Amino acid sequence: IDYAFDGGSGADYIPYTIAGNFGRVRNLTREEFRKANEKGELGSQDILVLDEAPADIEGVIAGVITGSIQSELSHLAIRTGRRGTPNAFVEDPLTAFDAWEGHLVFLEVGADGYSVRDAAVEEAETWWAAHRPDLSGSVREVDPDHASLDAVGEIPLDGSVVLVTRYGGKGSNFARLHSMLPEANRVPGFIIPFHHYLRFLETNSTSAPFDSSRTVTFAAYLEELLADPLFRSDSRFRHLELGRFRSLLEEEGIVDPRLVADVAAKAAVVFGDTEVWVRCRSSSNAEDLLEFNGAGLYDSAGACPADDLDDDAVGPTRCHPLQDDEHDLARGIKRVWASLWNFRAFEEREYFRIPHGKVRMAVLVSEGFPDENANGVAFTGNPTVRGDRRFVVNAQIGDIEVVFTDPGVVAEKNLLELTSGQVTGISRIRASSGRETAELTTS
Repeated sequence: IDYAFDGGSGADYIPYTIAGNFGRVRNLTREEFRKANEKGELGSQDILVLDEAPADIEGVIAGVITGSIQSELSHLAIRTGRRGTPNAFVEDPLTAFDAWEGHLVFLEVGADGYSVRDAAVEEAETWWAAHRPDLSGSVREVDPDHASLDAVGEIPLDGSVVLVTRYGGKGSNFARLHSMLPEANRVPGFIIPFHHYLRFLETNSTSAPFDSSRTVTFAAYLEELLADPLFRSDSRFRHLELGRFRSLLEEEGIVDPRLVADVAAKAAVVFGDTEVWVRCRSSSNAEDLLEFNGAGLYDSAGACPADDLDDDAVGPTRCHPLQDDEHDLARGIKRVWASLWNFRAFEEREYFRIPHGKVRMAVLVSEGFPDENANGVAFTGNPTVRGDRRFVVNAQIGDIEVVFTDPGVVAEKNLLELTSGQVTGISRIRASSGRETAELTTS
């Protein structure tokens, strides 16, 4: 079933994640939600009832009901599906849930409808303890010594190296995909391994988080932050302090000039030129894993290697005709490193019991495409129907968003059946906006 668009605009109920959970109902208008979301006030015991569907929610929530239809590729839909927490579209939800405002309830979203009932605190706490996932053992320790900037075609895929310990989830998977594709379809790239993130934290210093009389490294600052009782217990304080730490990394942190020069030189080799727009992408050891995909948690940043080699720091960039500012590599790399400490990333890891002290960030540097011929998102399994092992490919011709779409813009959706690693059937479930709907099968 294509839950996101089945029934069209006339539908009064659409389930996105069929599940149940306990939580306290919070009915929020668009503006009320925006303010609460920006301050880190939404938590894992809240069931949100929203008059409009956001693209994402910063914190982890117990469930969500929205009054507008969601994009099936929105981070909201993907993340609630990953958690297995209830999520649905309900027509005029603020009215439908008005009587439940402030109540601790059990909400169940089913295929044909939803139900709500009052609940006791003891019942809810028992449920939460039993159903909260535990991925504390899924995050591997990284290799702190491997410092080489390896092109994806140079990375050993023979099992001699545990890739994720050097390159992170996204970089490892990018290298695997690169090896599988025909040469004409390969996109070049290289990876800045974890070693450089760790060195950045250990070689930069600032005042201690709660004692300005002491100077500590960024690494020590983070350790003290994570150990602070108020930081761990108060989501609003945590939201504020994580924002302060990210600003510290991006604005005061200095990336080793030798690393910047080496990255620029590697870009010239891998991409054939330094005036090539590149994308610095997150590749942590807590994303793109079988148990934890990390969709929407971390940030990417555009960069221009040539901007690090010219004699000015004011722009325009030498790689992108529409960008007036410099986009030097150091800024892009720091943006990705700092995003490991996004509030939404921290809250998601906390919910899954992933130890924050073990997470690290590598950077995948791939070619950027300012004017794209197509956009697409592929899933090795159907994220909207549990147990459906068909691959899902959503695609859109041209430089048009697939995840954060404009109103009325719909991506093409195909389901791929695979047998022994080979595609044996393709079903086009939905055509893209403006295209004639067609059913397509191959064998």
